[in-house]
Amino acid sequence: MSSNPPAIRVSHLSKQYKFGRPQELYHTLRDGIVNSLKAPMKVFHKEPPVEEFWALKNVFFNVEQGKVVRFIGNNGAGSQGNQGN
Repeated sequence: MSSNPPAIRVSHLSKQYKFGRPQELYHTLRDGIVNSLKAPMKVFHKEPPVEEFWALKNVFFNVEQGKVVRFIGNNGAGSQGNQGN
C-alpha cells in the first residue's frame, strides 16, 4: 500500500437508467410553448410505467498513480484506461 495520495479519488458515484418512457430531449422556447399548450391533453394519455435500473450505486474507489483501471459490465462490454498497459 502506497503512502502517496491517490491520483484519482471517486466517491458516491451512481448511474441510474430509466426504461419505459421517451428520452428527454433538449427543447427550444418554441417547443416549450407547444408542450405547455398540449399539457391539458396529457390527462387522456397514460404514461407507460417507468422501470429503474441502478448500474452503479454509491460506489467509492481510489486509483494510485501509474495504475490501470478497467470497467467491465455484466455483458463483457466495457472500457479501460491507459490502453497501452
